[in-house]
Amino acid sequence: MNYNYNPQEKILQISLEKCSQKEIQQQLKNIQKNFSRAQLVKQNTNKYINMEKYESNSLDNFVSFQNVNIISKLSISIAKDTPLKLQQMRQLLSYSCGNNCDLIDLSLKIEENQIGSKGAYLIAYQILKLTNLQNLKIEIQSNNIKSKGAQALAYSISQLKNLKTLSLKIDRENNISDSPKKQQNSFCEFFNFHFFNCLDNEEYQYFEKLIDQEIDGICAIMNMLENHQSLQELELNIDNDQVQQQNIHNDKSFIQVLWNLTNLKKLNVVFGQYFCNNNMLAFPTNFKKLINLTNLSISIQGNCQFSLQGIFLLKNTLLNIPNLTQLSIEMGAKNNIKSEGVCTLFEAVGELNFLTSLNLQIKWGNFIGVQGAKAISESISKLQKLKQLTIFIDESSNDIDFDGSYFLGSSILQLKQLRSVRAKFFQSQVLKKTLMRKQIRLVNQLL
Repeated sequence: MNYNYNPQEKILQISLEKCSQKEIQQQLKNIQKNFSRAQLVKQNTNKYINMEKYESNSLDNFVSFQNVNIISKLSISIAKDTPLKLQQMRQLLSYSCGNNCDLIDLSLKIEENQIGSKGAYLIAYQILKLTNLQNLKIEIQSNNIKSKGAQALAYSISQLKNLKTLSLKIDRENNISDSPKKQQNSFCEFFNFHFFNCLDNEEYQYFEKLIDQEIDGICAIMNMLENHQSLQELELNIDNDQVQQQNIHNDKSFIQVLWNLTNLKKLNVVFGQYFCNNNMLAFPTNFKKLINLTNLSISIQGNCQFSLQGIFLLKNTLLNIPNLTQLSIEMGAKNNIKSEGVCTLFEAVGELNFLTSLNLQIKWGNFIGVQGAKAISESISKLQKLKQLTIFIDESSNDIDFDGSYFLGSSILQLKQLRSVRAKFFQSQVLKKTLMRKQIRLVNQLL
């Protein structure tokens, strides 16, 4: 376990990995000693001091020559299989966050550690106290927090009235798309869970009253966004491989909520089966309300079988956001969009006249063919303000061959403002030759 504190920038970074219980306990003591008891030195001031080490009669002298331990930016990373117990997690969050009214930027990443919904409750309970938080990033990987954990996080985030940027990544191994009622498989599991948590656990007592047994975690997160119409940046990756049929009628609310985020400047969304199968992009004309949006990233997860109807809706969505300057499109493996889908989609891309940056990735199993590569190249050649270009087209089962590569390489020659390219596609020597003629800097041939 390591932690670094930069008093000038007020940044605290904590990283847990490959450490023993003894090491964790010692570092927790250090964090508690340095950060948990910081209090206001005087009324109507924003100066803090560690009250464990200094008596009140020496406070003024201390403040005059010492950097006090306050934090404005906190980053916590817990690596896979870290032997961190729930009580230790409670201590870690309490010591580093506490009631820190100066904290405006929080980043929390927890890899596979099976913290469950109880761990999510701990995180959510601390977030509730950070009333001045402006930037929040949470990434939870394979921890089985379930719907209850997702609901607790959603509620806490909904209470952060000053939030400007939000990044939320909760992968499918967290099982948040089932409703809490469905997730209680047996009376024994129900009893053990409640008995354990009722013992001296204020987080459980607080959030259990708020859990809605009828909705799933994804819907709870969608509802949470209604409280954040002032968001300027949103990154959302909460999709699930399993489509819950009983929730289909709720999916439209996501789009309706998204329309109301009129202050958004940057939007990064991952679509999987949960959204793709339920026409998540319906009503594309309403995206005209996002008048401030200039940076858009859309990623379609692999094997979603994204339909031609979905491609058509995505095309119309892009046509209704004409002021984009940065666009990223990633088509996951085995979506089988074929040349017809690519031709439809890139009719819209070619109309985005203000684009300065384009990132295009098409994984294997999409069968775009030479015709699809040609459609991409014709679209790209119209983007005369483009300065940065990334193209990755997997050679396997996309069948663009030499002719498709030639089309793509030729389109690059027509971009007068282009300054950097990162690319990989079939017959990449075609790309090298065109760039040498154009004297464009090839940042990296391979993505």
